Amino acid sequence: MAADTAYRQHVSNCAACTLDAPGPACRDGARLYESFSTLQAGYLNQLNRK
Repeated sequence: MAADTAYRQHVSNCAACTLDAPGPACRDGARLYESFSTLQAGYLNQLNRK
């Protein structure tokens, strides 16, 4: 949840990024989005194993 919150806070202050994807030239947005995506994928994979 912290990764999602961090990305949403970034999006609210960054004109290049959207909730669906980071802006092409925004390194901070790309880093935050990647972190969220990786954690989300791990969580969903864990749910599928149960």
